[in-house]
Amino acid sequence: ASYTMSSASNVTLYAKWALNTYTITFTANGGIGSNTTQTIEHNISESLDANSFTKTGYSFSGWSTTSGGIVEYSDGSSYTGTSDVTLYAKWTVNAYTITFNTNGGDGGSTSSQNINYGASANLTTNGFTKTGYTFSSWNTQADGLGTDISDGASYTMSSASNVTLYAK
Repeated sequence: ASYTMSSASNVTLYAKWALNTYTITFTANGGIGSNTTQTIEHNISESLDANSFTKTGYSFSGWSTTSGGIVEYSDGSSYTGTSDVTLYAKWTVNAYTITFNTNGGDGGSTSSQNINYGASANLTTNGFTKTGYTFSSWNTQADGLGTDISDGASYTMSSASNVTLYAK
């Protein structure tokens, strides 16, 4: 800047410093919702804002500095500001349980089965018995009016919740 001497003596000018601030941008990385950006001062450690993103069938596992990277920061962990950064949400697929209901059967057993959200697997083979009856299929409703599913058929876990299948 231009400075005009207004006195006939020497002048001392003092440096004035402004602390740098940096922006942390949070990205859903396949999830939905929004997180506000967070501002942090240079070399100051602060807790990261809590995650508010969601992803159906997945659990939030932490933050990474790259979209395909590993978890580097857990939710709310300490972060020291040294530059602007984008943090990407990292997700872990949830496994859901299929419970097989005897639906009036009188013997045998069929073990529950876990399948990851979005994955397919062949169903556990029926082990239930009912005197005087032949097992015909599994059904999504106890009254048999839901969807029939063949014994041992491939099943895709498209629901983000546990499932009960009923012997028919």
